[in-house]
Amino acid sequence: MKSTNQMKAEVNRLTAEISAVEAGIENGNVTILIEEVCNLFDGVGNRYVAGDYYAGSRVYSRIPGVKNIRVGMANGTLSVKVTSPAGKLLPETVTVRGREYAIEFAYSLRYLNTVDY
Repeated sequence: MKSTNQMKAEVNRLTAEISAVEAGIENGNVTILIEEVCNLFDGVGNRYVAGDYYAGSRVYSRIPGVKNIRVGMANGTLSVKVTSPAGKLLPETVTVRGREYAIEFAYSLRYLNTVDY
């Protein structure tokens, strides 16, 4: 039997896919981004890490070139930590649950500026 956490993560995955189809989004990474942001907001999924002494709550991403996603410092923003230029191929904004969020990029200490896409 699945846990509530697993079921919420599955609902978020399906909701992200439906949202992408309805919006005509063909970039699979945007679909993953929507799913992972929903997981961040709900505090679910096996890649979610609650805030600790080091950093606030985050989701370690499956998107190539992206390390993790957090709620941004400014209201209405998401912070996407990138490890390579491939991670910066995301749109400037993303709509999640009817609200538009601006994406701010932060660079990982291990960021490599080598083109990898």
